[in-house]
Amino acid sequence: MYDGGSCSHTQGETNPWWRVDLLDVYRVFLVIITNRGDGFSERINEAEIHIGNSLKNNGNDNPKCAVISTIPPWESISFNCSGMVGRYINVFLPGYNRFLTLCEVEVYGVPVPVENIKLTSTLGPKTTIPLAENIALGKRASQSSSSDRGQAANAIDGNHNSWFHTGSCSQTRTEDDPWWRVDLLRAYNVTSVTITNRDDCCAEMIDGAQLRIGNSLENNGNNNPLCTVISSSPAWDTLTFQCHEMEGRYVSIFLPGCHKYLTLCEVEVNAEPVSAIESTSQHEITTKNTNSEMTVEDPVTEHRDGHRGKQCSDKDIAHMNIATGRRATQSTQWDRFGDANNAIDRKRQGVYLRGSCSHTKAETNPWWRVDLQKSRNITSVAITNREDCCSERINGAEIHIGNSLENNGNDNPVCAVIPYIPAGQTRTYQCHGMEGRYISIVLPGKEKYLTLCEVEVKSSAPHENVALRGKASQSSQYDGLTQAQNAIDGNHNTHYRSRSCTHTQQQANPWWRVDLLCVYRVTSVTITNRGDCCSERLNGAEIRIGSSMENNGNNNPVCAVVSTIPSGESMTFHCHGMEGRYVNVILPGSLKYLALCEVEVNASHVPESMVMDPVTSDGDKFRESQCSENMVMGPVITDAEFKESQRSVPAPDNAASRGKATQSSTGYSGDAEKAIDRNRNPFYEARSCTHTTAETNPWWRVDLLRKHIVTSVTVTNREDCCSSRLNRAEIHVGNSLENNGNDNPVCAVISHIQGGDSITFQCHEMEGRYVNVFLPGREKHLTLCEVEVYGSVLPNDNAACGGKATQSSTAYNGGAEKAIDRNHNPFYKAKSCTHTAAETNPWWQVDLLRKYRVTSVTVTNRVDCCASSLDGAEIRVGNSLENNGNDNPVCAVISHIQGGDSITFQCHEMVGRYVNVFLPGREKHLTLCEVEVNGSGVPNGMCSYTKASKA
Repeated sequence: MYDGGSCSHTQGETNPWWRVDLLDVYRVFLVIITNRGDGFSERINEAEIHIGNSLKNNGNDNPKCAVISTIPPWESISFNCSGMVGRYINVFLPGYNRFLTLCEVEVYGVPVPVENIKLTSTLGPKTTIPLAENIALGKRASQSSSSDRGQAANAIDGNHNSWFHTGSCSQTRTEDDPWWRVDLLRAYNVTSVTITNRDDCCAEMIDGAQLRIGNSLENNGNNNPLCTVISSSPAWDTLTFQCHEMEGRYVSIFLPGCHKYLTLCEVEVNAEPVSAIESTSQHEITTKNTNSEMTVEDPVTEHRDGHRGKQCSDKDIAHMNIATGRRATQSTQWDRFGDANNAIDRKRQGVYLRGSCSHTKAETNPWWRVDLQKSRNITSVAITNREDCCSERINGAEIHIGNSLENNGNDNPVCAVIPYIPAGQTRTYQCHGMEGRYISIVLPGKEKYLTLCEVEVKSSAPHENVALRGKASQSSQYDGLTQAQNAIDGNHNTHYRSRSCTHTQQQANPWWRVDLLCVYRVTSVTITNRGDCCSERLNGAEIRIGSSMENNGNNNPVCAVVSTIPSGESMTFHCHGMEGRYVNVILPGSLKYLALCEVEVNASHVPESMVMDPVTSDGDKFRESQCSENMVMGPVITDAEFKESQRSVPAPDNAASRGKATQSSTGYSGDAEKAIDRNRNPFYEARSCTHTTAETNPWWRVDLLRKHIVTSVTVTNREDCCSSRLNRAEIHVGNSLENNGNDNPVCAVISHIQGGDSITFQCHEMEGRYVNVFLPGREKHLTLCEVEVYGSVLPNDNAACGGKATQSSTAYNGGAEKAIDRNHNPFYKAKSCTHTAAETNPWWQVDLLRKYRVTSVTVTNRVDCCASSLDGAEIRVGNSLENNGNDNPVCAVISHIQGGDSITFQCHEMVGRYVNVFLPGREKHLTLCEVEVNGSGVPNGMCSYTKASKA
């Protein structure tokens, strides 16, 4: 009872949370929560349990153990966390105006020894434990400038004192874009970086700082890859950021913006050295200054950012804002003070009633947009937040840039997500030359207000086309009219016989390449497509940029994939400053032609880049082998003939054709099963394609019925209409049904599939039972004419099938053996589910006939009735038959399984011959529609599982 003084209780707020710090890292097996009993017990519904080592977002971004569906009044429910590793246990309740009350939280687990942390690779999902050693100690620190007593080395002195006057914190002077850096003296694989913030003042000044790791000193190391952005760090708090073994010698903290100063009271770096074999560029890392304390003035940075002084000369007035004088609009307007154009009036005034801020009404996904009248290359967008109230409302807003007005411009590419802007302050977000006419700011969520006190947009003049000075080559040449150099002749004529387009022969994986002769930082690549014929041939081509000639440059990183370019038109693809000497266009597939009428590369020269001789390679051989059956020389077939031959061949037998399909909705009689009928006919009238209604985020899923190692997924698109609808669909593979399976890992994103074509996506042996096709966006239709899944059944996937089942009693013809018949049908009338009589402590057991090392147990619940009857059941594994096996150690407690769903519980190689499902309580029925036991046989003499102690 709450009045008894033994329950916690928050105020009514957005996203309330509770957290316990265990003071050490534990492997957590079980969390038990007791709900209040005097009313309002339903308030805990939908609360999430999170476990991990990060305090980012107060620990609420740590991995999720479970979601609480419901806890009856006065009762305690156990949630199995499968050995997740963490120091912090959070209970987080998402939503607006919510109260969080907890009357008891119990955490059961075992400590993770420090000496084992480094060696253990299976501590928990997406969890990295910081190593004990801080390698930053004793290394060389530097910063952009130094204030009195705020030397850079103070941040790596091993002293966590967070009061500046004690002399243990670094601090720069007030300047534009301040930074701090530590030189680790050699390359490391950085697992995490821990930062202690100042306590006595100005803790919010670190908000928006970027943590960067790499081997380059270009721009003082601030162009190195990004580990994370510090959204908010409370005063005196020490936060750890996981960097997932990013490689680098330099760790930089960079604070973008005008009139900033950067203070750090301690920076700790946890890492392992990179071996000589791993690091190929170690010999290239040099330093010109060996002093332990440096204040560096980089001529490259001065040249590049010399304009910032003018941009930031007056912190109250927005200068050089190309949005000023343009036309702004927004989704709604709160009152006469909140006009959209107030956000581009050149005033950074943060008090709303002074009439210089925009303001929407409370609504779903509010937005604001400015029309720049023509497309620009946007370098940055600066946002000034409201000062007098409600500064947190802007958290999570997205900045979009592009040329489309679809969904009011909110579907354009994202420049940045705003994590947090302190009240009255301005934060600048770098957009790296993204091209667009419309700048939109959208705030996702329900009942949201969007307020902007100034939006400043800066652009740069277009870079020159450096391809004009380059040297072009291609995989083959069709005839004398189509030399590779034609694509960089400055001529945009799109007719083949104009002698201004390239053209390869029909071959596997044709490619074209320009050698820029030195390294450039590429902002964009513009491609002009052929206008007189065959524009669709370019669909699916990849633009790659880098300095390697391995596989003729086609293994360099991908800038973009060409979904489609209309006949005779030019399209620009943004590469966001990718660096490289070679720009390739490669068209994957068999029997392909590649034609390009112009390729323009907009870039800036990278100073002191090395010019190397090309290196040849036979890396193309593996690509040819993929299409070898189509490489037999003979008559050249037309595109129409090739497509027709593909259509006439039925889909081969595959794992999906033996599965069970479902989808988010059904429209136009396009049932989900039609995508696994082994018929690739791409015409909808043939009744072999699926179709959802128009909805937000439609999806399709196939249940393979058993876990598979998925090597590839082949998707056939509709031909008679609307082939572009499938663009940007995501293929997910995994074992979870959370969010209908759409939160499982991504195998691939479909850029475009030509109408009627079948495209294969490599999944690289991802493990999963469920394969989803998920199409993000509003008012979307999802149509699939065939989905094929290729792979193999996971070895040793179900030891229960060869076992012998029994149970405490049998009712309604629900024999025990029905839970191990490999039939997942969740309807009781299908005669594939067990059922006991109503009794005290009913149980079900499978005898595996020998000892197994049990990795997991999967339970399928009934769908047509009584899904909650299974709540609280215990899964036990062991070798004893005492109390019918129900005294064996607990693997997991089932909190809830949605009707018809199958949930997998991790048992972490518990050893046993008997697997029981035990349901404690009076007058209970136990029903199971399938129980699968995953594991491997073990020899005699194996030790049994040791029960966890309470943390």
